[in-house]
Amino acid sequence: MTQQYKNVISGVGLHANNLTNALLNAGHTINLLLPEDQAPQLSSPRLTIVTVKKPKFSQSQARWLSLSFSFNAALRKLESQNKFDLIQFTDARESFFCKTHAPMIGHVNDTYSAELRGPLEYKKNYPDWLIRWLYYSAVHFLESRKLQRLKLVVTNSQFTANTIKKTYPEAASKVRLCYKSVDIARYQEVFKKREETAPDPDRHVILFVGSNMIRKGVPDLVNAAPRVIKEHPEARFVIVGNDKSVPRLKQLCSDFNVDRNFEFAGWRSQAELLEYYRQATIFVMPSLTEALGVTFLEAMAAGIPVIGTNVGGIPEIIEDGVNGLLVPIGSPSSIAVAINQLLADSQLRQSFANNAHNTLNKFDVTSMMDCTFRLYHEVVENETLNS
Repeated sequence: MTQQYKNVISGVGLHANNLTNALLNAGHTINLLLPEDQAPQLSSPRLTIVTVKKPKFSQSQARWLSLSFSFNAALRKLESQNKFDLIQFTDARESFFCKTHAPMIGHVNDTYSAELRGPLEYKKNYPDWLIRWLYYSAVHFLESRKLQRLKLVVTNSQFTANTIKKTYPEAASKVRLCYKSVDIARYQEVFKKREETAPDPDRHVILFVGSNMIRKGVPDLVNAAPRVIKEHPEARFVIVGNDKSVPRLKQLCSDFNVDRNFEFAGWRSQAELLEYYRQATIFVMPSLTEALGVTFLEAMAAGIPVIGTNVGGIPEIIEDGVNGLLVPIGSPSSIAVAINQLLADSQLRQSFANNAHNTLNKFDVTSMMDCTFRLYHEVVENETLNS
């Protein structure tokens, strides 16, 4: 079960693609259940694609809510016709209103709700702070009661695992860490082209990729831009992704008089995204909170040096001064210093890019699938013992 496949907007969609392809390549039979607008053009005798209606609130984080009810109806019908060894949700929340015969496992991809804070904490950073706090509060309530229904709760980082165990102790014994993966082979051509044609030193490109741009620190990046442009007047900041906050961010660029240096490119397909990675000098995502950050892995696989914040699961990817730079959260001045340092030092950029490939070994598809198969065996064996 997955909310994304054809149009990838987050790590959930990337994981669904990597997981499905790897399972098919390993000879397994899959029923892929997803919204009708996400159905892929895949053909395999071992793959059955089942669709449900496009979810309500499809452009918001709450899309999982209606999907859970739709998935439940579809699963009941499927289970009346088939016997499944297990059912996997790429977002655990989509299992909350599902009742199945087969054991369910689900992925926890973020900690926003588990790390619930007081409303004033959200007011400091988010224009939609009240709605955001109410939403996270509701999800926190549901997670505290529903996660324990799963056979296993799969987390994407050690940070996420620790947070879930601490916040929801009833589900702690079911928590397992299994890192998300990046399909390194997809980026080899980009990496090769970047080696053959170095980015223009007079037209540096600072790339950001992601949605939920307020949480991922784009306002801090805009705030940092004047200090970067002062040293590198032709530097371009390219922001890739869809977000309802884009008009507000464009206004912020105007307020800081940096709008000439910013491009908001909108959502781009995975194929189109490769060209943005090829052109980038560095990748920056100064998140206020982040469970892992798969886009760092994509950038690394493409040979781009990265800058992230020292928060959440990001330090599990970025080792400061070795394969990238870490900066404090909410510090535009630190972001600017880090960007200027990398833009001024091509040897440091190359060193980070080279070292990143060693990092990627634990985040490749093979490692992810080794972990996934161990979880499958654990669930199936426990079911056999208890039957």
